[in-house]
Parts: sequence; C-alpha cells; structure tokens
Amino acid sequence: MIVTSDTFNEILTGFAQGAYRNPGTELDLNKLLFPAVQVDELEGQYDKWGIAEHFTAVDTTLARHNTAHRIEISRTKGYFNCDPAALEIAHWKPTLLQKSGARFREESLKALMDAQFTSRQVSAVDILRRGIAADPELGDLSNSPIEMIDALFDRVVKGTFGRKPTHLLMGRTAWNTIRNHEKVLSRTHALAYAMFEDAFMSTLSYQGVKLVIADSYAIINDKLTELLENDVVALYNEETPSLSDLSMGKEFTLSPAGPEVHTYQEKGIYDVDMLIWSSDRQITNSAAAARFELKTA
Repeated sequence: MIVTSDTFNEILTGFAQGAYRNPGTELDLNKLLFPAVQVDELEGQYDKWGIAEHFTAVDTTLARHNTAHRIEISRTKGYFNCDPAALEIAHWKPTLLQKSGARFREESLKALMDAQFTSRQVSAVDILRRGIAADPELGDLSNSPIEMIDALFDRVVKGTFGRKPTHLLMGRTAWNTIRNHEKVLSRTHALAYAMFEDAFMSTLSYQGVKLVIADSYAIINDKLTELLENDVVALYNEETPSLSDLSMGKEFTLSPAGPEVHTYQEKGIYDVDMLIWSSDRQITNSAAAARFELKTA
C-alpha cells in the first residue's frame, strides 16, 4: 500500500480491513452481489458481451482452399467511475488518554465499520432491484415455486451462454413461504428441517447451485426492515471476476482489501478517524440474473 498522506493510520487500517474481511455475519450481500474487481484508476472500461454469436450455428467445415468461417464478437464497452466515499468518528482527547482509550478507539472504529457494512448492504439491494426488474409473470403462489425458480434458472443459463446459476438468493420471508408451500412439501416428502434445504435444491432443474437465505436487516425510516423479504433471485457471478467475464454484478474498486483509515486533529481537542474508500458497483450483465417477488395477500 502506497502511503500518500501523513494522516494515514496503519494500525487502525489493519483493524478496519480485518473487520471488512470478516464482518461478523455469515452473509455479506454486497460481496455476493458485487464481487470485487481491482482497478488501477478511478475511471475505466469493461467488456459487455453480446449473445448472438454464442448461440448461432454455422458451417464449420473446411475444404481444401476454403477459408474458415469468421465470427465477430458483439461486445460493447461499459464504463466505471469509482465514487469516493468516507465515514468518520471524533474522539475527545481526554477520553483517549485513559487506560481504556485504545480499546475505546477500536470499539468506535468497529461502529464505523458496522455503519459502512449496513449502508453497503442497503445500497447493494437497491442497485439489484433497479437493475434486475421483478418478472411480473412469476411469484403467484397458486403456482409451484419449484417451476417458478426453474424459470429463473433457464433465463440465467440463456443469458450466460449455457452457464448454470451460481446462486439462488432469497429473503428469509420468501424462504419460509416457499418451504411450507404444499407443492414443495409434496415433492420433498416434508423432510425434517435439517435435511430440507438439500432436498429442496434436488428438486430443481440445475444441480450445484448454492442456496443463500438472507437474514439481512437495516433500520429504514425508523423501522427494522428485512432487505430482501419476498425476493427470489437466481444469478451467475464469478467468485473472482475480471473486467471481461459474464458476472451479473461487479464492484470496481481501488481497494479490494477494504477502506483505509486516516486520522486528523480538529480544534486541537479531537482526534478524528476517517474511513476512506472508492468504488463503483454495477449490474454488468443483466441477463445473468432473474428475479421475482412473491405475491402475498
């Protein structure tokens, strides 16, 4: 890491980046939906792929003196622009002079990291919903949830040139509704809960897709809100994406390891610790995801 400022705090940056890698929860929606792609500049280009050449059959026969059939790749350029972001917290100097001052400062930094984590979860779901519209023809609970999810899978396979989805993501509310649906129970023989997830996934058209149930909440408008709730999403994302792969979403960032911490003094009696990072999260292949919302009474 190149230190370009005398305010850079190496110790607190190490603490913050450790919390970034291990946020204390099993699921980081932001990282699942938008795996990081490290870039060297704030602005740049990435590849968006067309679909026609991948699904068009051609005569590949090569006779003497003939030339090979040449295909053209219909890719276009997408553009990223990493927005700078920051959060900070101020400490009254006499508080830090106490024996417990170092511990207090670390706990305060953890609060900053929690605020960053929650904010990124909320905005990641917002980006997903804006970029991947819910299919209005799916979600009616009079139909089989298994058939509706298979329909999502089929769309992802077509949008990724034959690759199966990597994840089936749904809110806890959606999962509880689906797992208790009569047409699901009849297929899984009402197995015990501990066995149910594997049994459910075995009924779907594509095997090896990872089921992710999101217990993700945030306080929005003074109300504790489930972020995905009735959403059901099938998606394809590479675990370590590049600028040119077929992943649904990516986070272009200068600092994939996490934010830096810079410390400065304010009015001579406060030490202010500031988290700084830059990124741009985008739906880079909208055809690599499909979703519906359960229609409830």
